[in-house]
Amino acid sequence: DNDDVNVAGERVNIEDLTTPYSDTLSRQQQQQQPFAYERKATVFLNNKIEEEWERGGMPSSSLRKGSFDLLSLLATQEAIHTVLRQYMEQREERHVSFKWLRDFYTNRLEEYFDGHGKFGRCDDFLQELLLTP
Repeated sequence: DNDDVNVAGERVNIEDLTTPYSDTLSRQQQQQQPFAYERKATVFLNNKIEEEWERGGMPSSSLRKGSFDLLSLLATQEAIHTVLRQYMEQREERHVSFKWLRDFYTNRLEEYFDGHGKFGRCDDFLQELLLTP
């Protein structure tokens, strides 16, 4: 099929590379949900791991993908903190934006940022943020 590509030695439909992923949604549900951006980072990471292995390099650590996910989550959280600090410094000029982002973040803190959670929480949070009117 012309819509298939080789990913880590497997034939994968191109739509699978751009459909948002979530551990709790079926493939059909994922394709029906609106999404704000394409979640390709882990696909690219998987391709890089496979390329290194095929070239005779060292096998990748099984923790690499999970570490990438945690690092993305931490970077997102730090970015939110930075924006909130900047908004707070601008006081009246950004008061409404500060209050909205603070409330949005704190209402989702436990679900996305605290404790052990499912893979892709960073992307789930960003998608919810971007799709919020």
